[in-house]
Amino acid sequence: MDYVPHSEQDIKNMLKACGLKGVDELFSTIPAKIRQKGPSELPKPLCEEEALRYMIDASAENVISTEFPSFLGAGLYSHFIPSVIGNLLARSEFLTSYTPYQAEASQGVLQAIYEYQSMMAELTAMDVSNASSYDGATACADALVLLKESFGDKRKRVLVSAGLHPEYREVMSTYNFGLEMSIEEIPLKNGLTNYEALEEAIGKDVAGYFIQYPNCLGLIEDIPRLEKLNGKMHSAGGLAVAVNYPLALSILKPPGAIGFDIAVGEGQSLGLPLNFGGPLLGYFTVKRELIRKLPGRLVGRTLDVDGNEGFVLNLQAREQHIRREHATSNICTNEAMCALAAGMYLTYWGKVGFQVLGRLILARANYLAQRITDVEGAELKFPGIPFFNEIVVRLDRDPALLIDELFDLEYIAGLPLGGWFRELDDCMLLAVTESTEPDDMDSFCDDLEACIQGILEGGDFSEN
Repeated sequence: MDYVPHSEQDIKNMLKACGLKGVDELFSTIPAKIRQKGPSELPKPLCEEEALRYMIDASAENVISTEFPSFLGAGLYSHFIPSVIGNLLARSEFLTSYTPYQAEASQGVLQAIYEYQSMMAELTAMDVSNASSYDGATACADALVLLKESFGDKRKRVLVSAGLHPEYREVMSTYNFGLEMSIEEIPLKNGLTNYEALEEAIGKDVAGYFIQYPNCLGLIEDIPRLEKLNGKMHSAGGLAVAVNYPLALSILKPPGAIGFDIAVGEGQSLGLPLNFGGPLLGYFTVKRELIRKLPGRLVGRTLDVDGNEGFVLNLQAREQHIRREHATSNICTNEAMCALAAGMYLTYWGKVGFQVLGRLILARANYLAQRITDVEGAELKFPGIPFFNEIVVRLDRDPALLIDELFDLEYIAGLPLGGWFRELDDCMLLAVTESTEPDDMDSFCDDLEACIQGILEGGDFSEN
């Protein structure tokens, strides 16, 4: 947007309309200690051409870290996004469309949501998907609300694997204020959910449990064991909730096929850029029996009186439509633009292409794991346990220091795990996608070893 300056008279008129005496009073809510005093340190007035040149020179000082090889994941991932998705999303009928509230909203937008729902239901092997949620964490928390809606005060206990993303667990804890469910953490055992502890905790007072696979450490839970646990949960009358990384479902057995009742997760990897953390896309799918408790919106396909196909909003669990105490929607119940991108992404790859993509990611992650075994001072923390695209690496030096040093060498290294698990304070989580080139993995491992040993050409990190 162009800058339009105000004249002195404009400023006086606006202050008068606001009932203020001066500009200082307008900004009085800003603490004085952080307000700038005196003139700003701007360069002398410049003409347009000079100002443009100044900004170009200043921007050249930025570090373009997006060009660095990235091994950082932990919930959000850097995937290749086909250019056709951005070009189609930029079309005015998509870019300017607001989230539809009424059943007579644009047929094109409703169809796009319907197609997204259909693909997410197929991907997770569930019966129904909503029109999308705010992000993966809130979708997970909304699943907690669904458990409350299903059982009320009859079942208060909810079991949550420690393998569920810690930030998701924090959001669930926030949502639980007012729900007053008893959230119990099931610990990990050698990187995976302690199945014995989970099985022992299941009882008639348990509303359900949450398990993520691959879990927050990138490890794939024992799927046959999960099938048996889901059976026991159902026998006890409760519900099982799966949290998934959708790209992993290209090669793993989907949650609906192993007995989960609800499947939620973060859909950012389906055609959305990292973009400094947002906007994101939460998906929420359920078995048919839970359709009336599904949060958000549901688009359906129908026929009009003349037999013509049409699309309608046939379920909206929002406060505008039903009694507030029965509403299950959150403040932003549909990321329509992001859901459209995900639908385009899945359409672009198709069934076969999506599976090929998943196998490529798995192969590259295994290549990195093999290279790590050759690095002196580093080792796989959980050797022999299957993983998809993330690995936990134990290091002989402080992971946080190594990450800083590797950034100086133009790598975005992984996540230090000490903030999540104290017992893993000497470990780093490394992520791989189809965009991670083998040559970059080779050079990364070579430089990682040099940093661990404290010997690197052009620098000595041994004193850090």
